[in-house]
Amino acid sequence: TGNFVVASNGSGGQAGTAAINVNPGGGLAVLGNLSLLGAGRPDAVTGNSTGGSAQFTVDGGTVVVGNGIAISAAGTGDLSATGIGGTGTGGTAGLTVRNGGSLTADTIAVSASGRGGGVTLSSLGAPIIADQGGNGQGGTAEVTVDSGGTLTANTSLSVTANGAGQIGNVQSGNGTGGTARIQVLGALSSLTSPTTTLAAGGTGGGSVSSPNIGTFPSLNGGDGQGGTIELTFTADNSSTAALGDLTVNASAAGGNATGDHISSVENIVG
Repeated sequence: TGNFVVASNGSGGQAGTAAINVNPGGGLAVLGNLSLLGAGRPDAVTGNSTGGSAQFTVDGGTVVVGNGIAISAAGTGDLSATGIGGTGTGGTAGLTVRNGGSLTADTIAVSASGRGGGVTLSSLGAPIIADQGGNGQGGTAEVTVDSGGTLTANTSLSVTANGAGQIGNVQSGNGTGGTARIQVLGALSSLTSPTTTLAAGGTGGGSVSSPNIGTFPSLNGGDGQGGTIELTFTADNSSTAALGDLTVNASAAGGNATGDHISSVENIVG
C-alpha cells in the first residue's frame, strides 16, 4: 500500500485506542508512511484532554515501511467552559517487536506528548489567549525489542514524552515530562539506528513573540519539570543494541514572564 493510517481520536473527552498487530506468519508492507494515532479529544466542560493508546506489535511477523513510522498518543488541552486553559496529558504509545518478528523503516517516531490549552484563533486567524494557560503532562512512550525480535531504523529512531505548558495572559501553564523508554530483552534481539533520541522534557508556558503576529506577554511563566528516561538492556551476548548517535534529554525549563527574554511563537502553536 502507499500511505497507511490507523487513527482513533476518541470523542466527548474520551481518549481513542489504536492498534496494529502483526502475528506469526503475517506481513505488512507500506511503500510510503505508516501512522498510528490514539489521540485524546478535549472535554467540553473542563478543556482537559488525555491521549489514548497507540500500540504497534510485531509478534513473529514481518513489517517493511518504505518511509517513516509515526506512533502517537498525544493529549492537547483546549479552553474550558469558564475560559481557562485545559490540561493536556499524553497517553501511551508503544512499539514492540518480539518472538523473531522484524520491522524495518526509514524513520521511526514514538510519541506521547502533552500540551496545555488556552489559545484559540479568531476568524481572522489571530491568536486569542486565555488568562490562565493549561498545564502539559507527558505520557509514556516506549520501544521494546524482545526474544529474537529485530528492529531497524535506517535513518533515525525517536522516543519522546514531552510536556509543555501553554501561555496565559496572567498565569502560564506548567510543563512536566513523562517517561521515554527503550528496552532490548532476551536472546537474539537486535535494535539498530544510526541516530537515536529519547526525550522527556518539561517546558513551562510563558511570553512569546513573532515578527509576523506580534508579542504576547505573560505576567507569570509556568514551571518546568523533567521526566524519566529509561534504557534497559537485559539481553545476552547474542543480542545487539546499536543506537548510533544517542541523545538523551529530560531537561526542565520554566516559561518566560513579562520583562524576561521572550520565546518564539512556536511555543503557543506547537
